[in-house]
Amino acid sequence: MKESKSGEEAGSLKATSQSHRHRLLRLWAIVAVIVTVGLTVLFGWIVGAVNTLPDGRFNWEVAATVATAFATIALAGGTFTLAFTALEDAGASRELAELTRDDMWLRDRPTLVITSYARRTTEPSTEAESLGQTAAFLAITVQNVGLAPAMYLTVSVAGFDSMGDAVLIGESSAVNRVIPPNEEIDIPLPIAERGNIEDLSMTEITVRSVDRRLHESHGVFKINREGQIFLKASDSASERGPRTR
Repeated sequence: MKESKSGEEAGSLKATSQSHRHRLLRLWAIVAVIVTVGLTVLFGWIVGAVNTLPDGRFNWEVAATVATAFATIALAGGTFTLAFTALEDAGASRELAELTRDDMWLRDRPTLVITSYARRTTEPSTEAESLGQTAAFLAITVQNVGLAPAMYLTVSVAGFDSMGDAVLIGESSAVNRVIPPNEEIDIPLPIAERGNIEDLSMTEITVRSVDRRLHESHGVFKINREGQIFLKASDSASERGPRTR
């Protein structure tokens, strides 16, 4: 939501700046026309007065030629300036369109966060299935804090000990339901433990989903030994503060 708000502010500032430039351009054009007409008449009068005819009369032919040449040069300069300004406006309009498109994309994207998690065990469904051992899983609660619904949610986890070796892995199947904005969903994530699970020092949980345009988004959450949750990486590559369990 903060990204969407910043996109709106940037687009508004860009539109205001472009409108101000257009007003300045109109004012400059009016002043340029008045100055050009005045200088054209002045130069034509000076040249016609200096280059008088043999009988002392004002030389209208030379005055008209000089005035036309000056006006032509001024018109060429004005045309070049307008063309350059039009190119700048086209670039500004393109940037504004890109900001608007990005803002629409942010509004239509779900944002999933982990609100709680806990390691639990359950009795096996059959004795042959686990040879009498209990099965471990993570009970994870995911909330959609974005502005668009999320679909096909999957969660994967990897836990590492103090030496950096993986001691815990797991992945859920896709949740075949739509998760509207502000709704939470509980996901039981089966995990496989190996090595010294008591030395678990860091856990990474990856949450993936697709939006209604079938664009994939993801977030990687880092959980330290104290149980604090950090957003390590996401589509916007932003780093956020800790979230305690």
